[in-house]
Amino acid sequence: MIMTLRSRLRGNAFRIGMGILLIIIAIMWLAPQMPSVARGLADEWIIDINGSKISFYDFRRKYIVADQQLQMIRHQYGPYADYLLQSQGMPTDPQVIALNDVTAEELLNQAAKALHIDVSPAYISQKLSDKRFVSNSPIGHILPPDLIGANGAIDKTMLRMYLQRLNMTGQQFEEYIEKALERFVTTELIGISIHIPEFQMKNAYQHRFAKKKFSVLQWTLDNMVAQEKKTPLSEDQLQQFYTEQTARHKRYWVPEKRSGFTWECSADSYGIVITDEEAQKYYDHSKTSFIEKPIQVTARRIVINVESDAVEQERYQLIKKIEQELKENVDLFAQLAQKHSDDKDTASSGGLMKPFAKGEHDQQFERIAFLLPKDGAISNIFKSDKGFEIIQRVSKSAPQYIPFAVAKGDIKKRLQTDMFKKKFTADVVLLSKKPTPEKLEVFLQKHGMHKKHEIPLSEQSNNAQVKALFELKEGEVSSVVDQNTGFLVQLNAVQKPYLPALNDIRDVVVHDMYVEQAIKKQQEQVTLVRKKAATVPLDDLKKEYNLTLKQTSMVSLSNEKEAEKLNDFGVPVPYFAALEIVGGMLEYADDQHAYLIRLDEIQGIDEAAFKEQEASLKGDLSKEEMRRYVEGFVASLHRNATINRNESIIAKLKDHAS
Repeated sequence: MIMTLRSRLRGNAFRIGMGILLIIIAIMWLAPQMPSVARGLADEWIIDINGSKISFYDFRRKYIVADQQLQMIRHQYGPYADYLLQSQGMPTDPQVIALNDVTAEELLNQAAKALHIDVSPAYISQKLSDKRFVSNSPIGHILPPDLIGANGAIDKTMLRMYLQRLNMTGQQFEEYIEKALERFVTTELIGISIHIPEFQMKNAYQHRFAKKKFSVLQWTLDNMVAQEKKTPLSEDQLQQFYTEQTARHKRYWVPEKRSGFTWECSADSYGIVITDEEAQKYYDHSKTSFIEKPIQVTARRIVINVESDAVEQERYQLIKKIEQELKENVDLFAQLAQKHSDDKDTASSGGLMKPFAKGEHDQQFERIAFLLPKDGAISNIFKSDKGFEIIQRVSKSAPQYIPFAVAKGDIKKRLQTDMFKKKFTADVVLLSKKPTPEKLEVFLQKHGMHKKHEIPLSEQSNNAQVKALFELKEGEVSSVVDQNTGFLVQLNAVQKPYLPALNDIRDVVVHDMYVEQAIKKQQEQVTLVRKKAATVPLDDLKKEYNLTLKQTSMVSLSNEKEAEKLNDFGVPVPYFAALEIVGGMLEYADDQHAYLIRLDEIQGIDEAAFKEQEASLKGDLSKEEMRRYVEGFVASLHRNATINRNESIIAKLKDHAS
């Protein structure tokens, strides 16, 4: 079971601030207003890092994210959650997580300043217009991708309303974006020096692609619970368990629930019409979005492999000689490629490659190829994952666009959706936060929103309409837009969270305590068996502890059909994949069983197959190494920083921040 979180929560997003889990995101930004007591702390500082003070306001946003993340993890993993987090060295207190997060963020801000990193307005604009980057980068929790319109520009009306919700000025928002991008550039610079040696790639290849054989020991939790139930629980034990679970994990609290009403309308019924002229203007302005066939370059390449560091200088001298010959007569490129190039796919054809667009080859290779100024031009020598290279541009084609007549229908739908979202949201804002019944009725009649639907009492969830209810006070309204459908949402009633008395849920608590004890005993037994398995055959352990033992055949985890068969063993495939060394073991548990998985055998390396996967492996390993570099860099900054905590304020936070 230890491996469950390791596979899901490993990485930058969790380690440095636990990141943007499910873009909680909106919870972070659209969080309820500060309670009155906490509001009094808004001007206080929480932590001083090298003379830069972090405010209570910034801390509280991080605290809300961390608390929501922990609640989701505990909801998913139940009594295992804290054990799993602790086994990974991860905090279980949202206050600790929030303090770690704001500290790491500020240390990176200061590092960016020390490195004189200054992102230009053009760079910021470019990044903000890239929805994929916004979603997957550190600015994803600051700037929801929904604020970016169909033309790649930020919708100013939506942004203005968004900032009102955040209680932020435009300048503060710009500073947040700029700082986040400066941190991003800083971490990218940290990773420039990453080098992945061949032995590391071979280890990764063997781990991912070699066939493996496993043994699986299985425990059944029901059997352990039945054993525990033979021993009665005292009233004191039960009361202590109930108190601990409610205090530490809010386990038996019934969460806040809300109910409301919703009315629906569509873009068509709202009267949003897009003319041909508007569609044509959009097409002309955003023509690059309608490329049918992108710019393609046809090139020749000469590749000189570098098999090891020992021959690097010798190989460089060879390509330097080739470069000199080409400078004297560029028409010799094909001939020299046939004679010298180590690229088996192109050497025989004089280095000639198939035409390619951006995104088909290594980013550095493409950048050089696309920047060559004219047909026949050659590049300088550069080093790629293949070795030393020189490339020559043969031709460069112009892009081909989807005709307006073909794209017009999609453009109109896209613009109608954007305009409807903007107008409907703005109209609801004008309606006022808490309209009178008369104003509400006029609005509904005007827009043909006749049918009223009830939203029953619900806990907070990812449902957009339910989520909207938790942003409102009783009687207030808000808007939710899903593509071409708009919903007016009104909060009707709030059922506050409460803690049932022990006597009201006694049977549930008794069962939970027996399960908790059984899980603990089961885990102790799994740990004991794991130690014994180093010297005692699994068959003997199976008999001693009355377990089930299953063994797999040799299976390739990279083969989807073969890997699927492992699901029959009760353990998800990623847990088998996590084992790298013969004799290595890991634990896994679900609601009903615990498992001990052992890697019994692993196939040797197929050199030819390794070569095919080498480039892909190098890319993946570089990303993982990048994560480690950034973590180490932040840890180094932390060790050398002067950090003072405002302990008197921190002591009050648990009561006021949640």
